[in-house]
Amino acid sequence: VGENKSLSEVDWKRNAIFVVFGFAYLGGFQYWLMVNKYRQWFPTMDRFAKLPFAEKLKDTAGIIDAGKMVLFDIVIHLPVMYFPTYYAV
Repeated sequence: VGENKSLSEVDWKRNAIFVVFGFAYLGGFQYWLMVNKYRQWFPTMDRFAKLPFAEKLKDTAGIIDAGKMVLFDIVIHLPVMYFPTYYAV
């Protein structure tokens, strides 16, 4: 749509590869990592997520864990796991 290509010009193999990547990595591995492992590594995650915004501002342990989650994602997950997998596909 963005490139004004007809359906015969679409690279279906490339599209299929990204669908499989999205399902396997984003829907499988990343879900497991960010739901199961984050709960284990950052125990305040669920409680902090359920708090109203005003309460979150008072929850120092939750704020620290949220910062740790962001740092883990930026420093470890993206450069070591996600980008190499994405560019290998």
